[in-house]
Amino acid sequence: MIKKHSLFFLFCIATVFLYIFCLSRSVYGGDVGDLVTAASLSGVAHPPGYPLFTILGFLLSRFAFLNLPQAFLVGLISALSGGIGLIVFYFLSYSMTKNRLSAFLATSILAFVFPYWFYAEIAEVFALNSLFAIILFTLAYFYRKNYSSLNLFLLFVFLGLSLANHQTIILIFPSILLLIAMPFYKSLKKSKKVIFLPFLGFLLGLSPYIYIPIAASKHPVINWDNVHEIKSFLHLVLRQDYGTFQAGIFDKPTLWQRFVTLRVYLMYVVSQLTIPVVSICLLGLFILWKKEKTFLISIILAFLVSGPLFIFYAGFPLTGSFILGVYERFFALSSIILLIPFSIGVYSLAKYLSVFLKRNLYLSLFQIIFFAIPITLLFYNFPKTNLSQVMIGDTYAQDLLNSLPAHTLLAFNGDTLVFNTWYVHYVRKIRPDVTLYNFGGEVQNNTTNVFGQTQDIKKNLGNKLDTMISKLIDNSKVRPVFSTILLEPTKDDKKIRWIPYGLAYKLTLSESPLPPESKYLEDQDRIWSTFRIPTAEQKSEKAYHDLTISEFPTGFSNAALALGTFLYTNYSDTTNSEKYYKMAVKIDPENYKAYETLGTYYISIKGKCPEVAANLTAAISLNPFEKLPYFLLYSTYKDCFNKKDAAEQIAKEYTAVFQEDFSKALKKQVPDEVFSK
Repeated sequence: MIKKHSLFFLFCIATVFLYIFCLSRSVYGGDVGDLVTAASLSGVAHPPGYPLFTILGFLLSRFAFLNLPQAFLVGLISALSGGIGLIVFYFLSYSMTKNRLSAFLATSILAFVFPYWFYAEIAEVFALNSLFAIILFTLAYFYRKNYSSLNLFLLFVFLGLSLANHQTIILIFPSILLLIAMPFYKSLKKSKKVIFLPFLGFLLGLSPYIYIPIAASKHPVINWDNVHEIKSFLHLVLRQDYGTFQAGIFDKPTLWQRFVTLRVYLMYVVSQLTIPVVSICLLGLFILWKKEKTFLISIILAFLVSGPLFIFYAGFPLTGSFILGVYERFFALSSIILLIPFSIGVYSLAKYLSVFLKRNLYLSLFQIIFFAIPITLLFYNFPKTNLSQVMIGDTYAQDLLNSLPAHTLLAFNGDTLVFNTWYVHYVRKIRPDVTLYNFGGEVQNNTTNVFGQTQDIKKNLGNKLDTMISKLIDNSKVRPVFSTILLEPTKDDKKIRWIPYGLAYKLTLSESPLPPESKYLEDQDRIWSTFRIPTAEQKSEKAYHDLTISEFPTGFSNAALALGTFLYTNYSDTTNSEKYYKMAVKIDPENYKAYETLGTYYISIKGKCPEVAANLTAAISLNPFEKLPYFLLYSTYKDCFNKKDAAEQIAKEYTAVFQEDFSKALKKQVPDEVFSK
């Protein structure tokens, strides 16, 4: 068999080496830092725990003697999953067509389509999730053909294993059960014993969940939900921190916003797979209508449920690049399903043309021409998926830690920042003298016992906010205390001041005198000179444009904004505040807040009307859902330029976006607040 498919196996070997070559050596962004840290330290990852990935990651992380980064070693799960997925997908395609060329073509497209390739390059659960989806469809298809008890048993083992990896796989379960329903019913009529196979196989597949209470009992550094009995176990597995059956913690979207996200999804799938590929896939579905209606319905059902329906239901708020990156990761599953009928479509079309033109040569020639698509995808997506040199996920966390004084308490929040800092601190052992305090947990002996996601600090902490600030104040009496976000107490008896310091803020009491400006500026200039901010050359590389790492340039940019505003409001230093405002724009040209702040700063300087308008216009174009720039730009056109028509146009744009009366909203707005933020 290997000889018969030798060309394909050579392709697979080469592709796996390509995946490993491009594999990220850092924790990149998103959930990678949490998953790698939990795997390396035998911990429990964020809900629902991801026990299978953690176990596999733990085993691979034991090869640390090879002097390879832990993020790379754990990431091998994704690279190898991507390669194995290609092999299984090929044999599924081949079994449907009995044509090696069409199966090879379909598989090569899958290998280089962006969502599949990209998640084969980072230590995330989605490449393994894709592999399970392909395996499940393949086993269900073969069981439908041969009624094999072994196929049935393996199918349910992999159903359980897939749930132990990522729970979104359940979206294709109805399609898998539809495929096997009739064969299972016929097998059951022959022997009642067959009913035990699914039950035993599924339990065996779910067995990795045993890891969670065992690992939690040892109180590891990363120990989400502190599982110690059935209730806390179910709390973790059912994702109650985020809300069971919810995609995440964010405001409930409107119906219009759901349709917008759906439209973005459909445009993305078509653009990534390309129009010719999608057209051939639709042709393949049409061919299946004549040959295997149940298989056709199964594919359509799986695509609709895992794609459009899930995206519409989840309603991810498209409010920034990082959220878009989170949203993007759920496209891979439905893209794979849509590709399943491609081999049938391209083979049927080639066969028809060869008969129509009365030359069998065209059967192969037509399919060979289509190889231009995977070749194009290879060269187009390689610059975006070659993450081997993208180290910003590690370096940002290192810069944050290394800029702090000795024996500091660092309070922080936000998934990517927290997770990457955990990895750098606990796994790479950088700055062990620093105590990490996540606002979603409590400090215990230099570790953090996290109990949930904390996107909105005030909303999630509630009345715990003042208690936490009191703890920080008490700590500041014995050691420096820093935070990556500004926390303001609700009670008047807690007077504090946050002073920008590198990528964080230093906590001081309000009655404490400000540091002399010359000394403060000297310290900040020194710290900023050590930061490894992506260069213009690096930012020109497509790999630095991936949505998942968009937070890091924005983090540097926002820190520069905070420093500029502090210099302006406390020292009336317009020269250096403008310097850092401009630096913020240069660091992250996609940061709307940088343009908004710079535009607002220019309002205070006479004769800067063009600069005000240019920066506020840029802010609105980058984020049309922020109200303040509309009000400021309206006033600029009306009072500074004396252009009432332009001002009214801004008012109309505001009304169209926010569906509220501009004049009434303007009266409630206090523009001077911008400098106190």
